[in-house]
Amino acid sequence: AALHPEMYALCCVDLREHKHEDLTSLPLETIIECTKVKMGIGDTLNPLVKEILAADGRSDDEQIKISDYRSNMGAGVFTKGDSLCVLMNKIKEIIKI
Repeated sequence: AALHPEMYALCCVDLREHKHEDLTSLPLETIIECTKVKMGIGDTLNPLVKEILAADGRSDDEQIKISDYRSNMGAGVFTKGDSLCVLMNKIKEIIKI
């Protein structure tokens, strides 16, 4: 995503308010309403991983490499963002439907 930000989005489905329900039987409309999309997630990630990406291009003899790195997302990631319709419209635009 950091290398090609225009090609990636992060979809977050916040079902915390439904945690006491049977999540496997939630109506599709509820799941869609609880979905938020972060368009261009790579633009957000790039400053965090640019040094790691640069290191990947160097030989093993030149430096230490980092692998299997991960991150934690705060709850705000799940509550902010665009609706799923924004992502769907972007996909339609790309495939020209």
